[in-house]
Amino acid sequence: MAARSITSLRTKLTFFALLLVVFVAGSLSYYIRQGQKRAILESQRINQLDSVKALAQVAREAILVDDETDMVNYVNLLKKSLTVSYAMVIDPTGTVRVHTDPTRILSRLEDPATQKALQSRDRGESTIQDVKSVEGKDLVDFSVPIMIGNPPEYKGLARIAYDRGQMEQDLENSLKAVDLSIKRAFFIALLIGVVGAFLLAAFITGPIETLRQGARKIGEGKLDHRIDVGTNDELRELADDFNMMAQKLGELDQMKQDFVSNVTHELRSPMTSIRGYIDLMLKGAAGSLTGEQTDYLSVVKNSAVRLGRFIDNLLDVAKIEAHKLKLTPEPLNIFSLAHEMEVLFKPQLGEKKISFVNAVPQKIADGFADKDKMAEVLINLTSNAIKFTPENGQLKMEAVEGSNYIEMSIHDNGAGIPQDAANKLFNKFEQVKSNQGLARQHKGTGLGLAITKGIIEAHGGKIWIKSPAPWGKGTAFYFTIPKMTPELKAKLAG
Repeated sequence: MAARSITSLRTKLTFFALLLVVFVAGSLSYYIRQGQKRAILESQRINQLDSVKALAQVAREAILVDDETDMVNYVNLLKKSLTVSYAMVIDPTGTVRVHTDPTRILSRLEDPATQKALQSRDRGESTIQDVKSVEGKDLVDFSVPIMIGNPPEYKGLARIAYDRGQMEQDLENSLKAVDLSIKRAFFIALLIGVVGAFLLAAFITGPIETLRQGARKIGEGKLDHRIDVGTNDELRELADDFNMMAQKLGELDQMKQDFVSNVTHELRSPMTSIRGYIDLMLKGAAGSLTGEQTDYLSVVKNSAVRLGRFIDNLLDVAKIEAHKLKLTPEPLNIFSLAHEMEVLFKPQLGEKKISFVNAVPQKIADGFADKDKMAEVLINLTSNAIKFTPENGQLKMEAVEGSNYIEMSIHDNGAGIPQDAANKLFNKFEQVKSNQGLARQHKGTGLGLAITKGIIEAHGGKIWIKSPAPWGKGTAFYFTIPKMTPELKAKLAG
């Protein structure tokens, strides 16, 4: 679940970074294109107005020399342009002197566009207006007054009309090159953005993943674990705070272990004395006892035995957590050990009419482990299995050989263990809260499985639980221990 969350965070950061890159690159591309479009339109408008002014200048010179040849040639040159719809020069009365359409020469123009253009003579300014051609095309008409002399005298108008459709086509053609450059820049920016987004996501989520792994190890009890995120920012400060917290937890845990160890050691001696004197009293060393006194002392003895067992368990846990559990590994006959469990628990099995199946092969290879500690492991697991197996149930003990290990398992057909409980069952003071209430019927210290796990891991093995779905179909405890290999035999012999 946690790994998926981190992956999801990395994906979200990458996605939003890419979204930001696309938005910024797209916005820049749009504004660059609009800016280029405005620049091209402005350049187009300036060139068109310059052409009209050039026509006005040619017309001015033609009037001065009284020769319209240059003016006619210039108009014919303009006629070759696809953008120009018409070009003309008209006198102050509106009569056409030169025109790209020779049939219009000497005709008098009285249309509104011409009248508006003629009004510019009073101002001496150029006029730009939208008009329609005879064919219905949209045109842009430019007109510039022709002024001669000082003071200037109005001599007519130079007019050129440009086809708006052709102008737009020229604009699109000019923008194609711009669009190509923008697309290239966009994809380069996108590629850089993709790499940057992944790097950014990794830069942010990497330290978070380190913190998550560190928190998991602390949760597993590895309080000496420290982390380094490799940055010099707020995440570094968070990592430092995390390490300080782990240090404090380690100190508190050590204080707790020291306290438990000291208290249990201090309790052990008086508890041994109490049990010894109770035994003496029950044997009559302090005088004869009545039946009622004997019963009371028996209750006290049983309670003292349970308390002594709990103290021993606490000491074992303290040794395991302090890595001071002493092991004396030796060749271990797995079949004999399983048979010992069958004999040891025969009264309890018979009381609940539980059948015991010893499926351990008689010729299985020896293990290499501490015999007393492995007996303690099997006693814990078998007694647990008996507790949670109903009457007329079945227990089965199996063992298989691996390349360098022996795998043993104990199966029951009892209440089973929910998966969420199975993940926590090896923690100290953890018990299954089953629906059948069996955990309440069989109260214990909650330390047996924690001790079992510590013993197995001290041997270099591992332990796990399988409880088949649906829940309620029994439980199997599996564990591994080292196998007595030829290399180990040779080492022991040497």
